[in-house]
Amino acid sequence: MENRLKRGRGRPKKLDRNQVLDFVMISYWNDGPTNVSINDICKKLGISKPSLYNEFGSVDELQASALHNYHEKILSQLFKIFDETIPFNHSLKKLTDLSTIDRSKEGLPYGCLHVQMCIAGNRLGLLTRLKVEDLSKKIVNGYQCWIEKAKSNGSVSNEYETLFLAKYIQTQISSALQLQKEGFDKEFVLQYLKAAFYFLN
Repeated sequence: MENRLKRGRGRPKKLDRNQVLDFVMISYWNDGPTNVSINDICKKLGISKPSLYNEFGSVDELQASALHNYHEKILSQLFKIFDETIPFNHSLKKLTDLSTIDRSKEGLPYGCLHVQMCIAGNRLGLLTRLKVEDLSKKIVNGYQCWIEKAKSNGSVSNEYETLFLAKYIQTQISSALQLQKEGFDKEFVLQYLKAAFYFLN
């Protein structure tokens, strides 16, 4: 993939920033953030490289913007669960339901774009890596605050450290999303999460 979009002369075709971000987000999510070329993006959207460059500046900025879009449109559903004032077992069920929805009906890929970007690591640009790191901290902090709230009202035992539970639950959710991506059906994934969260109920 090109490290920098090249400037070009001529009148750039007007593009819809939100449309580009949605398309790029889905493409990165479906194929992997380092497996989607700028040429493919421009060809499929019918836009020029200069117009894309004028809007986003570089591949790094485009990838970071796509992850931000993922945060706002997809992961926001996770943070909403953390913020709700409902019993822990109810919010855990909502988390399970969110992790096992049929994304194909919504035209969305399986798996998790954030996890894919974590795995990509140094193959991503500095700006994107910083965005990935910042989002990772926000996710773990969200889990921790959610668990602390449950501990404070007696819904979760103090037997386990909050950070341990946060990382454990996050890992199981990520694994469930990956199982879906690998083709396991909803019932299998539900059974997986039921077993994983058995000691929390």
